[in-house]
Amino acid sequence: MNSTQIQSNKKAKIIPFIIALLGSVAVVAAFFLPFASASGDYREMLSAFSYNTTVGGVNISASEAADISMFSFARIYTAIGGSFGIVYGILIYALGALSALTLIFAIFKKAIPTIIFDIATLAALCLMIWDFSERGVLPSDSYNYGAGFYIYLLGFTAALVGSIWLLIVKIKQKRQLKAINNSGGNQ
Repeated sequence: MNSTQIQSNKKAKIIPFIIALLGSVAVVAAFFLPFASASGDYREMLSAFSYNTTVGGVNISASEAADISMFSFARIYTAIGGSFGIVYGILIYALGALSALTLIFAIFKKAIPTIIFDIATLAALCLMIWDFSERGVLPSDSYNYGAGFYIYLLGFTAALVGSIWLLIVKIKQKRQLKAINNSGGNQ
């Protein structure tokens, strides 16, 4: 394999890698971005307050209560305590951990683990969305989905598409290398 072919092989991996990486970064960022945003009159009421309040034992500002991230939800649920709070806190922190693992594997260009953890992240997110919906947390009269919700979905899709594309490129390159080695390198 000559140096031109090696450079071509490296270039073929760049675009899918960047797509997978950006999607994974978005998934991690979404954990800290507003997942729930206060709507209408409730937002106006919260903006009228400038003080901190205690929600479930967690000291949060009125502006943080207007736009709650998954990280904030986890803090609130774990502070509530009891089996309910602990289970929900663990589930939400697991969502963050799965997001971080997706990013780590994307950084190292490991397509299969990135795909696996990206899908696991989506499964955890879907579980939380279903649960929030069933309990009337989101959407509700007071809250709608925030930017974090949509960034999760876009990031998941980008990470998945980029990782699958990267996997396909790697498989093609392995087949080409194997064909060149089997033919004795005469091409």
